[in-house]
Amino acid sequence: MRNHLKFSTRLFLSVLLLVTVTFSLGGNLLLYASFRSARDRETENALASYRLMQFTAAAVGMNQSDVQLGKVVNALRQMRLDPGAALRLRLDDDIAYSSAAAEDVFQSVGREVGETELLEQVFVGADGAHYLQITGALPLGNLSAQLDGVFPIESAYGALHTQQRLYREVFCVVLVLGALMALALMRLLTKPLNALSATSRKIADGDLTCRAEVSGNDEFAMLAADVNHMADELNARIDDLTDAMRRQEEFTGAFAHEMKTPMTSLIGYADLLRSRTLSETQQQKAANYIFSESRRLEQLSVKLLDLLVLKRRDFPMHPCDIAKLTEEVVRGMAPMLAEKKIVIKGTAEQGDRPCEPDLLKTLIMNLIDNARKAMPDGGEIRVRQQLTEGGFTLTVTDTGCGMEPEELEKITEAFYRVDKSRSRAQGGVGLGLAICAEIAALHNGNLQFESTPGVGTKVTLTTGGEET
Repeated sequence: MRNHLKFSTRLFLSVLLLVTVTFSLGGNLLLYASFRSARDRETENALASYRLMQFTAAAVGMNQSDVQLGKVVNALRQMRLDPGAALRLRLDDDIAYSSAAAEDVFQSVGREVGETELLEQVFVGADGAHYLQITGALPLGNLSAQLDGVFPIESAYGALHTQQRLYREVFCVVLVLGALMALALMRLLTKPLNALSATSRKIADGDLTCRAEVSGNDEFAMLAADVNHMADELNARIDDLTDAMRRQEEFTGAFAHEMKTPMTSLIGYADLLRSRTLSETQQQKAANYIFSESRRLEQLSVKLLDLLVLKRRDFPMHPCDIAKLTEEVVRGMAPMLAEKKIVIKGTAEQGDRPCEPDLLKTLIMNLIDNARKAMPDGGEIRVRQQLTEGGFTLTVTDTGCGMEPEELEKITEAFYRVDKSRSRAQGGVGLGLAICAEIAALHNGNLQFESTPGVGTKVTLTTGGEET
């Protein structure tokens, strides 16, 4: 069942209940202990008086004759009794003496008591008071005599009633004070919670700069610190989303520009070829332009498509000769690199490893293509492939311009470009390494980058690790 009470109300009721139960239990235990002590004192006094009377009567009736029995009765009459007390001497079933006006003062024993036995009974008299009856044997020779003594012990019960009345009055005072203290404690303890609630509402309303006040080192301070940490993380996530949206907007503009400019030129050159008579040189120039721009657009669309398709994780892997695949890529890209005055060298270790051949080719081509873009004035690219247990490593090293350390953390992000103007001039929009990272992950691998500005960059692909 859902609890609809507020925390402050539950706290107030809990403290009030705790005070009530504790005070009630403690007070009643104290009253009971006090009553037991008073009643025990009354009982001890009654026993002392009874034993004195019993000893006196036994001493008088020592000769065990009728005359001595009369002396016993006379001695009992002479004994001074407290108000409400009574004595009775019984011989077999006859009553030899009774100080009470009515026999209903005494309680029935129902059996003979032993010579050394004392039988105690507490009862409520006709007047509503509490009495203690003590019954014991009285040695009078061959006579079977019993002495009954009734003693009032109402003072112990009267004290209990007085204490109970006083306790109820004090309990009411304590209950009121406890309620006031619980209310004050409730407000004191819930004040930090109310402040945290107000802070969280401001954050929910969009004020991400609002923070809770942290004071002390208790649980509320820890909670306030956690709320502040949550707000910081939320703010950081929103900043990341804002930055991602900004970069996506930049990509949209860049992609639109990449599409619009060559498409305009393609349409212009196509219209020129269609509507005018050109020289062979002009025709060749227009055809080459259309071909090169079409290839660039084709590569761009393929990269975009690969980036979306690679969200899948169920590509089948087949055993493949990694050395042969690497050599095919190097051999196929060598002529294009030669036109840029770039020399490519490769070494590969023969052996089969599971992979997705088409995607792995795309990865190697992108790594080599990125190395090419880093060397606008020519240079050297070295490709080295080695087999490992369950996988392989592939290293692509260039002698290009290199990158700053802060750039290495971002180069695998989609649409990120170290040098935007150079990348656009060479037909890139920053998709190559993002695709490479996705392909490496599909092969249970990862990419590592080492770069020194002005010296070059080294990219290492390691596969065959544990699947994540």
